[in-house]
Amino acid sequence: MALHSSLSSLGHVEGGALTVIRALQEIITEKGALIMPTHTSSLSCNDNGPFHPKKSGCKKHTGVIPDTFWRMEGVKRSLHPTHSAAAWGEKADWLIEHHSPFIYAFEENTPFHKAALMGGKILLLGVKNTRNSSIHVVEHLADAPYLEASYPLPEGTVYLTEQDDGSVREYPLTRYIPGCSKNFDIFDPLLLEKNIMKKCSIGPSESYLIDSYRMMKTLIPCFKKYPVLALCRHEDCKCCANRRKLFFKD
Repeated sequence: MALHSSLSSLGHVEGGALTVIRALQEIITEKGALIMPTHTSSLSCNDNGPFHPKKSGCKKHTGVIPDTFWRMEGVKRSLHPTHSAAAWGEKADWLIEHHSPFIYAFEENTPFHKAALMGGKILLLGVKNTRNSSIHVVEHLADAPYLEASYPLPEGTVYLTEQDDGSVREYPLTRYIPGCSKNFDIFDPLLLEKNIMKKCSIGPSESYLIDSYRMMKTLIPCFKKYPVLALCRHEDCKCCANRRKLFFKD
């Protein structure tokens, strides 16, 4: 199961994030797998610092639950410096294997794609598809024509990682940098209609359970035929503004 979450959406939870994680582990068991995004955006152009899988906290928007999860015993974390993932269960090592600075964070055979190939589900716990990392995998599988346009970065920007001896290593950016996901919920009606996505109530939150593989198979044609649908219209989104220029002239 891939989890995207908002602890605050659940109201008061005795024991906080740890209670939620342990409840999911009990349901899934070690025979299954639990995976979460643990993004850090460790780039030379910001002040997030170099990435280290055993030290680097998650970005605030990723949530308290993933930031608690990666620190727990038995949880493995991938080595991608901006969009790492953490996994638990028998398949944890396989899920995060090769997820490094040398590859695009959401290409084929990266953690969330592997989770889909396993027949996994996506639980959006108090959040929407705007937080669904697996749709970034769909963008790649569909070869969305806007992928090379993303957030504008200063020339010379590199990935930063901290080595075990404390030294900092730089890596050149990959061809693609993951972009905006604010409009990914535009696909909700289609996924709900096809029963790929099901609404469920967990505490006071509105949550969703999604069949990951079926979602990818269904959305790939959408991204091939109507890629512009995935782009938001937020005035302050420089990523989607850059991407929209590929489709519309000023």
